[in-house]
Amino acid sequence: MSERPKVSILGVGNLGRALATGWVRAQLFTAAEITLTRRDSAKLEDLAQSGHPVGSDNTTAVSASDVLVLAVQPQQLQALLEEIRPGLDGGRHRVISVVSGVSIRQIRDALGANVPVVRAMPNTAVSIGESMTCLCSDGAALAEATELFEAVGRTLVIEEQMMVPATALCACGVAFFPGACVQPHRGASRLAFTRRRRCYSRPRPPKAPPRSPSGRIHTPRAKSTGLRRRGAAPSQA
Repeated sequence: MSERPKVSILGVGNLGRALATGWVRAQLFTAAEITLTRRDSAKLEDLAQSGHPVGSDNTTAVSASDVLVLAVQPQQLQALLEEIRPGLDGGRHRVISVVSGVSIRQIRDALGANVPVVRAMPNTAVSIGESMTCLCSDGAALAEATELFEAVGRTLVIEEQMMVPATALCACGVAFFPGACVQPHRGASRLAFTRRRRCYSRPRPPKAPPRSPSGRIHTPRAKSTGLRRRGAAPSQA
């Protein structure tokens, strides 16, 4: 990245918060270079204390930034795009959407401007630099977006038609793993194992060999019939 851009994350929820934390942790940006917006900006007070500019005015954030990360809920995206559209500059701004289920074409049609758009699907592990992020784009901003997300994990560029399964695997994979862990426990419960029932037994000590009345250890001898072939006489000493 030749020149470090200024970034705004619009609609900061869990994922937006994780992105801001991860980029600062990776030293890709300072907190002052990442503006955060939310309708109820009071919920961003802890991030404001960390040095992030915070607020509820998205148009102000757009005018102060180069890269815009759309992180609202899908049902809120249309209103956000209509709000920021007048302030967009196709020669300056790049849009990265982490909103699930909304295509690049839909975003372009709503913006009505020639602005590069990238779809990205990370997960909240970006906060510790361990996310797996799938990206797709039909513009020149893909290389920059890939660099941004490689700072907080690994990336994979895919075709846009694969973003739905990517959402299931990348974004929801963190939730799938605990679910997979609990299944063996549920299966054991169906097999009548409970926490009170022991699933193992203590090893028993070996039995002592039997002794004869004289006190000698009695070792059973093999029967002669078991040592001879059928029809053959036992050998005589």
